[in-house]
Amino acid sequence: MTAKAITPVKSLSLRVLNNNIASAEFKNFNSLMSSAELIKQLAKANYFNLTENNGNITIYCLDEFQVHKFIEDMLLNKII
Repeated sequence: MTAKAITPVKSLSLRVLNNNIASAEFKNFNSLMSSAELIKQLAKANYFNLTENNGNITIYCLDEFQVHKFIEDMLLNKII
């Protein structure tokens, strides 16, 4: 049985689709580093697209309100 390697989260960017500029970016949070799966679950639950590359996660939102909502969800789940 092989164990799946867990890549720690280095950074999390929240972007609005129509301008592709980071609306929010998080780095160097201890709780963020171990929360990759929870971040992905929250993104999927909110129907957001996401990309992941070498521990850098980018979540694409439709507008600033969705960015705000996702940040609230991360606060409630003690990710940030």
